[in-house]
Amino acid sequence: MLHFVLVHRELINDFTAVAANGLRKFELIEDEWEIVESICDVLEVLKEGTLLFSKNEPRLADVIPVMDVDDDVFSTMRVEKPDPKDATRTIEKTLSTSIQASMALGRRTLNKYYRATDDSEVYRIAMVLHPEYKLKYFRDHNWEESWIDEARTITRARYDACYANRVDLLPKTTQKPAEESDTVRFGLLDADLT
Repeated sequence: MLHFVLVHRELINDFTAVAANGLRKFELIEDEWEIVESICDVLEVLKEGTLLFSKNEPRLADVIPVMDVDDDVFSTMRVEKPDPKDATRTIEKTLSTSIQASMALGRRTLNKYYRATDDSEVYRIAMVLHPEYKLKYFRDHNWEESWIDEARTITRARYDACYANRVDLLPKTTQKPAEESDTVRFGLLDADLT
């Protein structure tokens, strides 16, 4: 709805400017139009995460990357938009002061949920084992090395506790006792996590 208002800005300005329509008190000034545009920009970023998590089968490994995108917008108070003059480029837009104040409150709420991901090892394991992310995701996004090491340690501990002795998971041609093959199996996994 708000995007519709922004798209039809000129028509709305013309309509509210006519005194006979009795809508002059609803006429927006330039600063108010900038706020409308900023709200649309932020909502567009948040919409992507909302749609992703509203799917029938959202992936656990997508939680942290989506939160990172949202946190980036909340912390920089900027959004990237397609350049209307050149579709191959984007432009970075600093958001209005009033929107920045609201976003600071939104960031506090987001961080509450972000911290909750640290309380559950499944988020870390899902990221580490995801073929697209692995530990590289955290390095590429400048996460603290201690957090990355802990994610790796948690994944290894869960493997040791649940899968190290599962001979039935080995390919039929190489079924050996766990003590002989575990180091090799997780060694390969270790190499693949980075």
